[in-house]
Amino acid sequence: MNAVETRGLVKVYGGRRRVEALRGVDLEVPSGVVFGLFGPNGAGKSTLLSILVGLVLPTRGEARVLGMDAVRQSVEVRRRVGVLPEGFGFYEHLSGLENLVYLGMLDGMRRSEAEERARRILGEVGLGDAAEMPVKGYSRGMRQRLGVAQAVMKNPDLVLFDEPTQGIDPEGVAWFKEYVSSLRRSGKTVVISTHLLGEVGTLCSHAALIYRGRILVQGEFTEIARRVAGESEYRAVAVFPNTAMAEAAHKALAGRGVEAALHAERLYFKLGPGEAEEALREAGLHPPPVSPFPVDWADVFFHYLRHAERGGE
Repeated sequence: MNAVETRGLVKVYGGRRRVEALRGVDLEVPSGVVFGLFGPNGAGKSTLLSILVGLVLPTRGEARVLGMDAVRQSVEVRRRVGVLPEGFGFYEHLSGLENLVYLGMLDGMRRSEAEERARRILGEVGLGDAAEMPVKGYSRGMRQRLGVAQAVMKNPDLVLFDEPTQGIDPEGVAWFKEYVSSLRRSGKTVVISTHLLGEVGTLCSHAALIYRGRILVQGEFTEIARRVAGESEYRAVAVFPNTAMAEAAHKALAGRGVEAALHAERLYFKLGPGEAEEALREAGLHPPPVSPFPVDWADVFFHYLRHAERGGE
């Protein structure tokens, strides 16, 4: 059984300016995987997650979560699904422990049960020593860890994270990746909605790319990568340490008549990997490793988004 299935999901927001946030979304999230929901800001990711937990009603279509109807059985869905929405807030004057105990009791736990579980989870997320501290004294990274803690407080079967690494430092990102891996190893299904593929894309064995309310592609990485390699004009990719180095390399290659597409810290070549590396060296550069295209989800995203923006949606 899939953890999530949607069919023909449409969401239209009314008012003066009619906005079609979702346009016929068919999505399948296998159980027991870390699944990426990737797309630019405004693509419909947050709307989709809100529908899955019954916070927003779809205009048309259906959504099933853990075998339950997300609309008709929304209360039961929320009992079994943990969520970290983007910008989740806490009671500033309460401690981290008090916030979690309060949320646990709202979910039907006895106070003693909620406190025992909250203390254990705060330890797991690295906040054991800050459990009694008022949240107003928490750093941004600590708040994000507390948000992760509240998402798993009820021991859910499915966890949804919306932009979980935005604004946190590299150490916090590394911690988040390890914690999500531990959730997967314990048998939970995790969905991560983000536009920051470089930070969490490596966690995801499966993903869907959403653009302007439509799913461009979805599935397991190896299968999609094979398809992309067969469709794309590009054969190699060089990933530089930063965008400035990629831009400098792009300029040097252009001066020698070598064609390459620049996207953030990456250069895409129609040449093979060996030829691309040789071209970089001939331009007086010390190239990073040059790999067959695509390397990761960021390359898949580049391929499909480029196609969609050129009118091939």
